[in-house]
Amino acid sequence: MRSRTGRLARLARGRRLDRNPLRRGSDRAETVVSGALLAGFLAAAPFAAHAAGSWAYATSAREAQAQQATIRQVPATLVQSPSLAAGFPGAGAASLSVVARWRAPDGQERTGELVVPSGAETDSAVPV
Repeated sequence: MRSRTGRLARLARGRRLDRNPLRRGSDRAETVVSGALLAGFLAAAPFAAHAAGSWAYATSAREAQAQQATIRQVPATLVQSPSLAAGFPGAGAASLSVVARWRAPDGQERTGELVVPSGAETDSAVPV
């Protein structure tokens, strides 16, 4: 128990928290100012973190709204039918990736892989 008290006392002395008559007034003032600044920063940190999080959320929400405003769905025709996936028993309906073709809003014909439900067939239309 004595060694623990000794360590705490040594830590306090190292931080200038003792009543040593040889300490300068500027040392004591520095300790008080450092403590006040540390307390201020620790008190303000949650508010700063909340403000930063709110700002980031608002920015990403505006960006998502702008992106959604430019989205337009078009029908895609499946070029091939989805093959049966080797899934786990009892896993339910699986989504599969198949090749499809569609006309983009700018008029170009595009081909690519889409994820479709397992019941989709060749030449059926799915929204993209």
